Amino acid sequence: MAKPAAPKAKKPAHKKVTKAKRKPGQPKSGPLPWEPTDEERRLVEHCVAIGMRQEEVALVLDKSVDSLARHCRRELDAGALKANAKIGARLFDKAMKGETQALIFWAKTRMGFRETNRHEHVGRDGGPIETVHFDLTKLSDKELDQFERLRSLITVTGGDQGGEGAQGR
Repeated sequence: MAKPAAPKAKKPAHKKVTKAKRKPGQPKSGPLPWEPTDEERRLVEHCVAIGMRQEEVALVLDKSVDSLARHCRRELDAGALKANAKIGARLFDKAMKGETQALIFWAKTRMGFRETNRHEHVGRDGGPIETVHFDLTKLSDKELDQFERLRSLITVTGGDQGGEGAQGR
């Protein structure tokens, strides 16, 4: 008895490759313009939020900076703003709960508080400091001797803080 012939294997149905539809006004040939997916848009927003430059984001997506700017303008503009808003909200919540570090950070960055002391020296009524210049040629010999004695005392006790020290005289 002869075996029945095996059924012929069906050839896989070939799917007809359809070209993407071109929108009116687009060129008839050449690559279609990039239409970013939702995932690509989220990636752009995330990359901008972490501080990447547009050139770097374009490189990640293998697109030109011009294409990125043209098709993802909103994500480029809003990415950092959304991240700052989220971080700011968390910082605010922590500060409102009384967390010391958050309170200190808020006070320094938002309220202008500083940890450093600043000393300003001013003259009378907040004006410039007046300096007096002596013309030593008009002093008598006795006054010059007194002046020299005072100067040597200042030099010996270390009172000459600026300018020349004992070595420069």
